[in-house]
Amino acid sequence: RKVGNYRLTGVLGTGGMGVVYQAEDDEGHQVAIKVPAPHLVSQGDFHQRFLREIELGLKLKHPRVVKVLEMPLQEELYVVLEYVRGTPMDKVPLEPWSIEWKRCLQWAAQSLEALAYIHSQDVIHRDLKPANLMILPDNSLKLMDFGIAHKIHGTRLTGTDSIMGTPIYMAPEQLQGSQIDPRADLFSLGLILYERLRPGLPYSDDLLETLRQKLSQPMISLRDTNPKFPSAFDEFIMTLLAMDPNDRFPDAQSALQSLKPLLTLTKR
Repeated sequence: RKVGNYRLTGVLGTGGMGVVYQAEDDEGHQVAIKVPAPHLVSQGDFHQRFLREIELGLKLKHPRVVKVLEMPLQEELYVVLEYVRGTPMDKVPLEPWSIEWKRCLQWAAQSLEALAYIHSQDVIHRDLKPANLMILPDNSLKLMDFGIAHKIHGTRLTGTDSIMGTPIYMAPEQLQGSQIDPRADLFSLGLILYERLRPGLPYSDDLLETLRQKLSQPMISLRDTNPKFPSAFDEFIMTLLAMDPNDRFPDAQSALQSLKPLLTLTKR
C-alpha cells in the first residue's frame, strides 16, 4: 500500500490514536508515517487539529526533536516523520538501580534540551510521557508526538482536547483544565523520571481520584525509599514534581542549568 508518495514496508507501532508505519520513497529513503485512527478522522475538528500538529512540527528543528518532514498530499490525513531507530522509553527495560539512575540523569538533561527548545518556539507539548520519548541505540533521546501540543499563550484544556493526552502524567493544573504554561511539561518529566527510579506511580485508575491525589498528596522523596539515591538529583526531581507550578523551576532552561552540575555524578 502507498500513502502519498511512500510505500509502506512495516508497522512501527499501534495505539488508540492510530498506526505508525515504516515507509520508503522511490529512492529507498526511510521515513515513518503516522496515520490517525478512522474514528478520530470522523470527528468534526480532528482534521484541523491534525494539520496544526504537522504545521507545528515543520517549524521545529532540533537534534532532540523528531523531525516532521512534509504536509500530506490532497485530503488523505497522515504525517511524514524522520525514521528513528529506537525504542519508546516505556518499552526500555529497567537496568539495575546503580545504572538506571545515571541513565535517567542523562535522559533528564536531554529531555530538558528538547523542552527548552520547543518552549522557546512558544510550544507546550502537553502529552509528555514515556511513550513519547524515543531512546536511540546509543542511549540518547528524541522527543516525539506533538498531537495535542499548543502555542503557549492562551492554552486551556477544554472541549475535545480535554479528553486527550495521558492523565496520569499530567500536571495538577492541567488535569483541572486550568490555563497552563511550560511548567506543566516539567511536572510530566518529573513523573517519568520518578516512575523509572521508583517503579509504580501511586495514582488511581480513576480520573477524579488521580486529580484528588495530585492536589493533596505530595510525592514521597526517592531518598525515603533508597537512602543511597543522590540527594541533589532527588531534590531536582521533587522540584519538578511540586504541586504548585510556582514551586517548580520557572522554565526548562533553568531546570537544565540546575541539572548540569549533577551530570558529573554519572562519571563516578
